[in-house]
This record gives sequence, structure tokens and C-alpha cells, in this order.
Amino acid sequence: MCLWTPAPRGSARGNRITSNRWSKLLRREGFGVQHTSLRPQSNTDVLIGLHAVYARDVLLAWDRGPRVAVVTGTDLRGSSKDLALDTLRQVEAIVVLQPLDLLELDASLVQKSRVILPSVELPVGLAWRGHDSTTACCVGHLREVKNPLSLPTALITVRKWKGIHLGAELEPGWGEKLQGWERFKWLGELSRARTLRRMSLSGCFVIPSFVEGCSNALCEAVALGMPIIASDIPGNRGLLGDDFRGYFPAREPEALASLLSGPKHFANQGLTNQLRPVREAKALANLICDLFEKRFNEC
Repeated sequence: MCLWTPAPRGSARGNRITSNRWSKLLRREGFGVQHTSLRPQSNTDVLIGLHAVYARDVLLAWDRGPRVAVVTGTDLRGSSKDLALDTLRQVEAIVVLQPLDLLELDASLVQKSRVILPSVELPVGLAWRGHDSTTACCVGHLREVKNPLSLPTALITVRKWKGIHLGAELEPGWGEKLQGWERFKWLGELSRARTLRRMSLSGCFVIPSFVEGCSNALCEAVALGMPIIASDIPGNRGLLGDDFRGYFPAREPEALASLLSGPKHFANQGLTNQLRPVREAKALANLICDLFEKRFNEC
């Protein structure tokens, strides 16, 4: 099979993180995988494309077997939503990474969709310790949709807290905008190991995005057992659930400040169990096997 991602080798973008993980899990399940951001090889028989807009041309040009479009990023909540939906109508299967994305699809698309939650494999022994108990940690590339100014703005009125942001500058100018804030530092992009360690030492994890598909960093915070404060958007609520009490309106940093000043909020243990690699691997394997079975029955 071919696993296609728009993010090139070595990228730390969410689509590459997901496709790297899926490639490993599928190989463990015994599948042969071509993992690429380039042209798919002609000798593969299933194509999985991450991001319905960015993978559109690759998916629609594929005529050698079943096609799976994976809904990620801004597919269903961006300016290209109509293009994403058109792609989804033409492929044989759809994967969404959290259940609220199904609400954006009509019945015919829901019928060929399945939810596969991301999984997290942490270094042995790593868990949230919170030694730096008054540091709030954001993780994400600097882009407008990630709302990078929310945390430093909130810290103006919450003086007992400090803040750090980990992630590369993807849209020009955001690094400069994060300079000069009191009790706040942008640390740039770190390795995954160093990022996880900084997260585990922080007092809480903050995800203030305007738009998310399903954040890998948020899943990691859940797996670490960190207290979490999250913008109230479908990409976060679809993962954390309606019972989670740490939401704030994404465009209201004063609401984020209020949550920082209040009690800590943790994701439930049941969600942590759902983010285990064995569950994600089984779901992916079942998807591929079902596609092969359907194709065989149609022959």
C-alpha cells in the first residue's frame, strides 16, 4: 500500500507525525508500506492520503485500487472545505481522527467513514511530574490558526504563571510577535523527546487553537496525564468530550486567564486507554482488510 502525506521526510508537522506512526503500526501488522510525500509507486494497491485537500490530486489520479482519504487539519473547517468534501465523495473510504468531524459530513459520506483516534507511544517511564508547577506549556507550529498570542496575553493578568511555546515558525512574523512578553518564552522547535520532557515538567498544557483536526500534542498531553486547558473547538471537544471542564472560548484570552487561576482539569482515564497504539493498529488493519474484502466481493 501507499501512505501519502503532504509533509516531507524530516518534517515535524502533524500530518507527518501521523503518517510516521501509521507507517510503523501498519508494518507491525504485516503490511508492506510505501511511505512518501512524492509520487506513489505503481506496484501498490491501496492508497491512503492524509489531508483531503492536499492529497486531492494524488487520490483522484489513483486508479489501481481503493483510496482512503484521511480528514486532517483544516479540511472541514477552512476555506477549502468544499474542495475537501468533493474529494471525500470520490474516494472509497474516509478516516476521521475524532468523532465530531462526522457531523460535518452528509449521510452518504458517514456510511463510508470510520473514526480512528490517534495513539501515543511514550518513552518508558515518562509521565507528568509538574515540577515546574507554574509554567503553562503550548506546543504547535506558529500559524494563525494555532492562536499563538492567546497564552502570552492571558499571562498579563495571571502573574503567578509563566508560559513557554514549543514549535517552529511556519507563517512568517509569528516568531517576532512572540518576543518581548513578560514571563513568556518561545523556545522554537525541539526534538520530540525534549518536547515531551518539557511537557512532563510543566504545570499544565494549553491548546488555544482556532482550528484543529485532532492535535497530536493534545493526545500526548492526555497520555502523559497532564492537566489541560483547551479552546472550545470541535477538534478538541471531539477528543476530550463534553464532560471535560477545562474549555475556554478560543478568542477570549481572559477566559484562559481565569482557567489558569482556577483548579486543574484532567482528561478521564478512559480516554487515555483509547489512545494506546494497539487500538490504533487494529483499527487501521481492520480498515485495510475490509477494503480488500469488499474489492474481492465485487470482482
